[in-house]
Amino acid sequence: MADQEDVPITVNGWMWLKPDGGAEAFAEYIATARPILEKHLGQEFVAEYWEPSATMGGDHLEPDIVAINHFPSEAAFMKAIEDPDYPTHLLEEATTRVEVVQIRKG
Repeated sequence: MADQEDVPITVNGWMWLKPDGGAEAFAEYIATARPILEKHLGQEFVAEYWEPSATMGGDHLEPDIVAINHFPSEAAFMKAIEDPDYPTHLLEEATTRVEVVQIRKG
């Protein structure tokens, strides 16, 4: 198998938006983060944003948004989110809680 840092990854983010202004702040976060991600990935950043419709079994989690983001490698993902201009503050302003799971094909 290839070195783990060289294989594509998918990052799933579960986000709970603040009730007052969270959606607007999240939209600003996306608009600001996209060009930074594209700069580090060297390609168009493709993200999918979903609204959960149901949960089954286990803990009953109900995030407002589930983001599914694809990256060419873990190294590319880390470079992008460690960029000094990456708008972490906007994500913090938009959300009350964020859970992130990074997955790769085994």
